[in-house]
Amino acid sequence: MGVAGDDSELWQRRVKDYSRHVADLRHRTYEGASDRKAKEETFLRAFELTTPLALRVLEDLSNWYLAGTGSTQTNLPSPDGRDGLVGSWAASWPLLEQDRDRTTGRELPPVAICVVFPIDWTHPHLALMGGGVPAFAWPFQVASPEDVARQEPVLRVMAEAELHDRIYCARSNWAVLPEGFGANLG
Repeated sequence: MGVAGDDSELWQRRVKDYSRHVADLRHRTYEGASDRKAKEETFLRAFELTTPLALRVLEDLSNWYLAGTGSTQTNLPSPDGRDGLVGSWAASWPLLEQDRDRTTGRELPPVAICVVFPIDWTHPHLALMGGGVPAFAWPFQVASPEDVARQEPVLRVMAEAELHDRIYCARSNWAVLPEGFGANLG
């Protein structure tokens, strides 16, 4: 069975990341770095390279889903409490900040695109977090601006998944989205 459809270029780009990911796993490296210190330095450069795109994705989320009410922030990689590192790009908005989790009564966290590098992992991953640990993860193979561009579909899926989770968890449910949601559809 051959590759068909308009999305073959997208798959080719993603396969490139997975190929590098598997090579890293085979050699226990991260983009050529073999010791933890060098891997962490590579991770910090990758995070920095990815920041403009991640923030643009979250700003797009604000414009399309939050009627422009969202604000974004960058949380630089820092210790995760278990000798690893975690960083994120996050978006919040007033209705989210006023709402509560319908099952726990706790504040709802911002929508977050996370990158984790646990101490016992070969290299970092983009991750959707669940209970403070990665629930789903994607390779974070970023060493150049071209590599960053290949992450865009993953970042967009992560942002939308996080947004849906906040809608699901919010006491107000769908009303956590501002009135005017979708108004820019024309």
